Amino acid sequence: MSSQKQRWPGGVRRVRRFGGGGFTLVELLVVIGIIALLVAILLPALSRAQEAARMVKCLANLRTTAQAAIMHANDHKGYMPVAGATFTPTVQMATPSGLGDPYQRRYSYYMEGNLLRPMGLAGSLAKYLGHPVRTDTKLNLEADLNTGSLEKVFICPSDKDGGWLGHTIAQWTPSYWMGPSSKQSYAFNEGVLGIGEPPEGGVVERGCRLRGNLAKVRGAAEVFLLTDATSKRGTLGASNIMVYYNLFWNQTLGDVLLGKPCGDPVNFDYTRHRRRMNISFCDGHAETFMIEAKGLSRVYFTKKN
Repeated sequence: MSSQKQRWPGGVRRVRRFGGGGFTLVELLVVIGIIALLVAILLPALSRAQEAARMVKCLANLRTTAQAAIMHANDHKGYMPVAGATFTPTVQMATPSGLGDPYQRRYSYYMEGNLLRPMGLAGSLAKYLGHPVRTDTKLNLEADLNTGSLEKVFICPSDKDGGWLGHTIAQWTPSYWMGPSSKQSYAFNEGVLGIGEPPEGGVVERGCRLRGNLAKVRGAAEVFLLTDATSKRGTLGASNIMVYYNLFWNQTLGDVLLGKPCGDPVNFDYTRHRRRMNISFCDGHAETFMIEAKGLSRVYFTKKN
């Protein structure tokens, strides 16, 4: 490659290249190094931005389902869906008569064999989420629950396992029965939606399970309905239910975190949102909380006064 020396005004020389003017190897390595450095700087920020977007979508899922539960109550004499475990003697069977709903006005049902059975959370809320489901058989109901955008409402976008296949209602006696299975990333509050009474299932204080009766919820903006929850659970029996259970009035998620006799600390997912969790409440709003006792002590199962 030839070059020609020239002088600029003031005596400064410059070199003008001829014949292509390409980059040298050193120059290319410098450029590549700068690009690699920028990528290393920007990738964590991009990852945090993506997680923030997923967290917002998760929060929207929980808000949407809480509002759907309120719409269910508006159509069913003030009752949100029933969920959790049923026990003798308060409930003989998970049927309309066993649930104290002989005229089928409080809860939503589907046909299983020759019995009407409660649909659990996803099935009961499907209509209000814009996705009606078939109720003629359990097989058809489960197929509808586990397809399309209805399934996505119950799965957190940050849940790397794609949700946990489980149910939200079960009958323990006179024989074990579990409701329709669907994928979910969220655990529900049995204090609000459950029906247990002493001495059933360890419940101590009578009336602290509200059976889905929205009118009995005190301080609805402080009483939770659903939360982010881990899918790292067992595979049989009650472990298929992602649930927080209460034994007394005025217990909180902070109590669960501290290991007090209520709830189920296995539900807390510390990695999904980097030690944060989204929670929906019985007034239809949703918030993000740090997974720590101080903040979660303001999140109640049920409030007596």
